[in-house]
Amino acid sequence: MLPRSPHLQFVPPRVEKARGRLEAMIWRVDDTPLPVAQSKSSREETFVGDAAGLAFLPVEQTPHVWGQRFDQCWWKVQIPGAESEASPARARYLCWRDQGEATAYFEGQAVAGIDPGHTMLALPEALWSAAGELLIESICCRTGIWVPGAGQGISDAGSVFEGAFLATRDDDAWAAYFDVEVLLDLAVALHRKDHPLDGDWPSAFGYRPPLEHASPVCRRIIDGLDRAVDALDHDGPAALREVTQKLLADLPADATAMDATLTGHAHIDLVWLWPERTGEFKAVHSLANVLDV
Repeated sequence: MLPRSPHLQFVPPRVEKARGRLEAMIWRVDDTPLPVAQSKSSREETFVGDAAGLAFLPVEQTPHVWGQRFDQCWWKVQIPGAESEASPARARYLCWRDQGEATAYFEGQAVAGIDPGHTMLALPEALWSAAGELLIESICCRTGIWVPGAGQGISDAGSVFEGAFLATRDDDAWAAYFDVEVLLDLAVALHRKDHPLDGDWPSAFGYRPPLEHASPVCRRIIDGLDRAVDALDHDGPAALREVTQKLLADLPADATAMDATLTGHAHIDLVWLWPERTGEFKAVHSLANVLDV
């Protein structure tokens, strides 16, 4: 490995590359499609208590196009048991690839909403090792214009379903990714506060002004992230977190800092454009995600 550079202005692009590497480590998707069956799509609403009694047809091949705008349909997804029951139960996720928004139900209860911002569904713990069935309610509509690459909406032919797959998550890479994101965003915010005319900093291209005039805290974060990437290169995401967690714990608070309680909220902005029943679906969908803790 090359010796570390004393020129901190060259570190942020290195950290950005490391963040991309961490992101690629997070999810592992099994490319074997899960058995999925679908009910007929309709404008007539069917509630979860009646959904199991619908006629379901297996989805034989993908891509599979279904529905007209605001149609509802239900799906049955068969979750297989874990390959080895002797191994400790590990969290499993459903990778659901459909343009339409959806809400997953297990044993009659809404467990999570699926949309462009929530593409991986954490399976209930009962399905971490055992086989079971999920019911999924889909609506042929799509929001998520705030998600990069997700603003195209539903295709003109209907919602395009491309399959359901099991996935696992590398929790060390997941946590390391967000440590890096928080620290780099904080360094950028501190630098821009003191140097608002420096333009699009940090940039991976062109001239990068030296950071000797950045605040001591900003420079400490950049140096710490450089050391964290070294740890990632040598020993992986868990080693990176040892550096980032210590760095986060050691950052001084401003004299005016206070304790705060953070609460989440959900916008259902576009519902006023939708049929009332679709708005009701979206409310259940969003609250299922809020409560998916």
